[in-house]
Amino acid sequence: MQAAAEAAAFGPVKIRPGDPRYDGLLRGNNFRQVGRPDEIRVVGSTDQVVRAVAEAVRAGRRVAVRSGGHCYENFTTDPAVRVLLDLSSMDEIGYDAAREVSAAHISLPDGADGSNVADSIQRAAQTQW
Repeated sequence: MQAAAEAAAFGPVKIRPGDPRYDGLLRGNNFRQVGRPDEIRVVGSTDQVVRAVAEAVRAGRRVAVRSGGHCYENFTTDPAVRVLLDLSSMDEIGYDAAREVSAAHISLPDGADGSNVADSIQRAAQTQW
């Protein structure tokens, strides 16, 4: 099941300065600080994250990861960051009733934010549980 999800995953998409999408992807929810990485890599699977990090490390480029974009520090906007991995498309919340006998197992990916979680749990409660 995971292999099928990985195969159907969004991305990866490399966005560099000059791309019309670049400025819109620089910020999460922190409008006080804005970095200027060489590239923003929007990824949609664990395999894509691994490949992007390996590529950046081989090139000697500092990597930062943004998931929900809710951090108000400069972890992703530090001037030393050259590659920003954007995990926001990794937001599909899953439910696997077979994994637990007495409790539901819910997987929360890195890109999920509070509204994704609440909406998905509400839908699951109405349709699956």
